Amino acid sequence: MLRQLVEARSRVLGATHPDTLASRHNLVNTYLTVGNTKRAEPELPDLLADTKARFGPDHNEARNVQELAQMLAASGGDARHLDSFDA
Repeated sequence: MLRQLVEARSRVLGATHPDTLASRHNLVNTYLTVGNTKRAEPELPDLLADTKARFGPDHNEARNVQELAQMLAASGGDARHLDSFDA
């Protein structure tokens, strides 16, 4: 259901609209919470880049996405490709 919400918001509002970014964040967070790192991993680079582009690298939203990358790494996922995005 979250995936469908992300797709609908992306289509209607655009991928970098704050509401869409919030939905994308929730989707990745849900994947990580249930232990599905394989689904979370490919979503994070674009989410982090889009969030930083929209709000700036020092904004709390960008830091929140960076925390998801830390959760991914702690869960055994590959967050090395996110090193260049450190907030």
